[in-house]
Amino acid sequence: MDGHAILFLGERMEIQLLSKKNEEHVRKILKQYDMVNHFYIPGYVMLLCFEDNQLYGFIELYQLETITALYSLPGEKQDETFALLIEGASRIGF
Repeated sequence: MDGHAILFLGERMEIQLLSKKNEEHVRKILKQYDMVNHFYIPGYVMLLCFEDNQLYGFIELYQLETITALYSLPGEKQDETFALLIEGASRIGF
């Protein structure tokens, strides 16, 4: 996914920081589940898990101390998605 801030890669999945280039993927899920978005508010950071341009999940952290949102598409990749998101959060200091 050229132009995205990729933090690291799993076997096939990649963890990206939220950006203007990928936020629409997240907006659709937040709207579907009536979740609040904290995009670009100081103190919040969101990591996204993608595979082949498909959003599989995200984690939102507040001040790298509190998980304020955690989501994964249901299915066979859910465990891998959660594991990569938690690994990504730990890599940035959570």
